[in-house]
Amino acid sequence: MESVHELSSIVKLVVINTHHKFLNMSEKLHLLIDELTIAARGNNVPIILVDTLEKLTTASQDLATYDRFAFDTEGVDLSRTGELTVATIQGFQSKKKETPIYVIDVQILGCDVAYSKDSLSLRSILEDPSKEKVTFDCRSDSDALFHQFGVSLNGTFDLQIFDQAVRIHNGET
Repeated sequence: MESVHELSSIVKLVVINTHHKFLNMSEKLHLLIDELTIAARGNNVPIILVDTLEKLTTASQDLATYDRFAFDTEGVDLSRTGELTVATIQGFQSKKKETPIYVIDVQILGCDVAYSKDSLSLRSILEDPSKEKVTFDCRSDSDALFHQFGVSLNGTFDLQIFDQAVRIHNGET
């Protein structure tokens, strides 16, 4: 059983400053849920398939205007050796109600385009620690991104880690 100090250390790993103010985990989660609910409300959320350089540029320009994202990847046996084929990302904030969900076809675009070091791409968003990425169990995502594309996933708020921290805190281990 972890002590309160050890639990606090775990929780601090997933806490990110929001609007330059430190929030406790409960406040952080409520803000995230409120913003995600607003972003997903109704059936008017556009889902955009990104499979050309032009669409990726447009998506990257739009995504650069957000500070928070829901992010996930999919692939075949996703890992450092399993192929990452699709990335899904949605920027969200409380004032924008209908933010598009971008489904990025990494396989068609190619990793040199999707995660380019030289032009606007997902790399700058994923590596920026000040841009929060909400994920669920991003271990395989991070492993694949780093070993296949040299992308270091930073600024994540992993809901699985948060859930585990809450369970430990509540004695449900």
